[in-house]
Amino acid sequence: MPAETLSFSSVSKRYRGRAGEVVVLGKLSFALAPGEALLLVGPPGSGKSTVLALAGALLRPTSGAVRYGERALSSLPEHALARFRGAEVGFLFQGFRLLRGWTALENVALALVPKGLPARERAARATASLEALGVGARASFRVNDLSGGEQQRVALARALVSEPSLVLADEPTSNVDRPTAELVLAELRRRKDCGATVLVASHDPALVRAAGLCDRMAYFEGEGRVRVE
Repeated sequence: MPAETLSFSSVSKRYRGRAGEVVVLGKLSFALAPGEALLLVGPPGSGKSTVLALAGALLRPTSGAVRYGERALSSLPEHALARFRGAEVGFLFQGFRLLRGWTALENVALALVPKGLPARERAARATASLEALGVGARASFRVNDLSGGEQQRVALARALVSEPSLVLADEPTSNVDRPTAELVLAELRRRKDCGATVLVASHDPALVRAAGLCDRMAYFEGEGRVRVE
């Protein structure tokens, strides 16, 4: 599906803790057009992962609205959000979040289940995605038997195999070697060049900028404050 504009309108996220209310995000507003990339920078715990989760409809805002095109994600029912995630969102999580005990091929093919494709086609597309990322020979390996760099490539294949229109990457260059980091960013840039909207949270902004994944920047300053430029 073609990408649509992603917008946050006065989005806040608060939690009730033992010591009282914790403000993770306070009244954040921005809009990203198809083919644009937003780089999220800031210290750990400043809210970057929360913004990615809100954009991907894994969380609902406490107040404000998250929209993708004409759809108000913040008010859709859960079954509609599940369809949205399966059809349009590619997640590249920090720590990979692959299914342990499953093979690389099974992990990637699982991302195609919401597309309603036959099992043989899912396997073929997953195999092609793994081969394109240089881990085709590891397709039958359980992911817990793979190196960290190989697991990141498998996670990237899973994120992109469905050709998502919205790609969300949380620290995609952490805990991998430089060649793997550059490969990951190049593949994210390739998806951006195909018209996808891309959000990247990174502790290495210079590397992300060099890869062409920084049309705009969001600076997370703590206590829910975010400055978007």
